[in-house]
Amino acid sequence: MTTEPFQYLHDELYCEGVPLAKIAREVGTPVYVYSRGELERAYRAFDAALDGMPHQVCYAVKANASLGILNVLVKLGAGADIVSGGELVRWMKAGGDPAKVLFSGVGKTQSELELALDAGIGTFNVESAEELEVLDRVARAKGKRGADRAAGQPRCRSGDPSVHLDRAQAEQVRGRDVGGARAARAGGQARRARGGRGRLPHRLAADQDHAVQRCESRA
Repeated sequence: MTTEPFQYLHDELYCEGVPLAKIAREVGTPVYVYSRGELERAYRAFDAALDGMPHQVCYAVKANASLGILNVLVKLGAGADIVSGGELVRWMKAGGDPAKVLFSGVGKTQSELELALDAGIGTFNVESAEELEVLDRVARAKGKRGADRAAGQPRCRSGDPSVHLDRAQAEQVRGRDVGGARAARAGGQARRARGGRGRLPHRLAADQDHAVQRCESRA
């Protein structure tokens, strides 16, 4: 017998041994049916591929924000990659740990940054110097750190597909040029030197500097 989660038996479609027609009769249609076993298998395979190195597997909530699916992943120990405040709310409603959240996306609003700061998310994926300044200002106003970690995305000039996507030219890739990244890093150092509450994560400068060095080594 096949081990596939969805399979036909006697011309009837089943999911994990349950006839889909039976589910449709009981709950009505339209209905979306997912295989919990397949979700768990796929997550564990992905997680196992990174065994031996520090990592956190983050599920892209925008792919499917069903509370049932999110809860399965929460119980497996997954983190979340979000692009909106609404996705953060869904993740936490499903029992997800905000400290395992990575907030990405170029359209974060100030209210969403405030929501994320109040929730105590783990990482902001900072997409621009302007966003960094807003995050800094909002964090200071709340007397909080921006996050335990903030990740930058310097723009790299290289044909190496591991540095940027093949489908875009270097100047079109989301991120910052090396000079801009160094300037943002210097600005962050100046803010930390001034001290005070609400300053941005201390690891941001180190993260950006490492990324800049990586870009330069591949240029």
